[in-house]
Amino acid sequence: MKVLILTCNTGGGHNTAAASIEEAFELRGDSCDVEDALEFISEKVSKMFGNGHNRMYRYMPSLFNQGYKLSEQKPELLQENSGLYRFFALGSEKLGEYIERGRYELVICTHVFSAMMLSNAVKQKGMNIRTGLVATDYTCYPGVEAGSLDWYFISDESQKAAFIEKGIPSDKLVATGIPVSRRFVEVTDKEVAKKAENILNGEKHLLMMCGSMGCGPMKELAEELAEKLPKNVVLTIVCGTNEALYRKLERKFSDNDRVRVLAYTRRIPELMDSADLYLTKAGGLSTSEALNKQLPMCLIQAIGGCEEYNQEYFVGGGMAVTGETPEELAKICAELLTDEDRLVQMKRRMEENNPGNAAENIVTFLKNGEE
Repeated sequence: MKVLILTCNTGGGHNTAAASIEEAFELRGDSCDVEDALEFISEKVSKMFGNGHNRMYRYMPSLFNQGYKLSEQKPELLQENSGLYRFFALGSEKLGEYIERGRYELVICTHVFSAMMLSNAVKQKGMNIRTGLVATDYTCYPGVEAGSLDWYFISDESQKAAFIEKGIPSDKLVATGIPVSRRFVEVTDKEVAKKAENILNGEKHLLMMCGSMGCGPMKELAEELAEKLPKNVVLTIVCGTNEALYRKLERKFSDNDRVRVLAYTRRIPELMDSADLYLTKAGGLSTSEALNKQLPMCLIQAIGGCEEYNQEYFVGGGMAVTGETPEELAKICAELLTDEDRLVQMKRRMEENNPGNAAENIVTFLKNGEE
């Protein structure tokens, strides 16, 4: 089978999900390509969306949240024949030609924008291909009803009602979980992982990361945690691509052997395996990676938008806790790391809600439909 995955240059989560699905298809021997759907409009548009999203996400989270809420309150902004829909449709003809030229049999989207473009391309060209959208958050997105695809792969059975309310037929909904890399599906024994990270017996490990961009109140949180954490807790802070934050924290904690400051790293799966608690924002991919690792979370209210729904899902399900201020979050983490029974209970809830390898679930469903 020849597969095309359409992602969108609006944050790392959609690209990560696309790469995970690609990985699962290729392990089955299928030919799979990943493309940024926005580039079918133009490379300039893709860069504009990517840069704008990153700046807003890091420096203006309240504006990002307001935009998301507006799209919920005014669904007509994203419906067919709206200005935004017509804008995304500008790339549909070029996308359709690319699909026909590449002889793709299946096209999967990891963003609503790419789903709009694909739906329009299929309609324009009358293409006989299979199509699908993979949700990368624990909610139903505004604008999902503007597309018309064959399958909608969603995070959890509990999300079906929201998609049906938007007009998606129930027989098109498949609860598979959110796809993450196999490195997050595979779990190393915690004591072995701690030893690899030079964390001593009896020490607890708190891992803090706020997305690949290192957004949110990480500096304030680091200061509060360094003051409030018990002496037997090692704190690892991953700053991601936020180089300014990395330099500040590295200087501040250079003489504190209980605080480890890292820049961008690909060793997140190993760090998760060694951690007892994960302090992170409620991104769809971050929380799903922790779910697969069965790593209890304390969630930072950094962005809003779809992340509010992710937080509701995990806190409501007993898999995470949260607080409003850096001081409150630090206090919660300190208390939770001394409450082994509560941590065990949270891990159990994660085990009960873990769908397994979501990328493999998606590929298995589609391959079975091919037979």
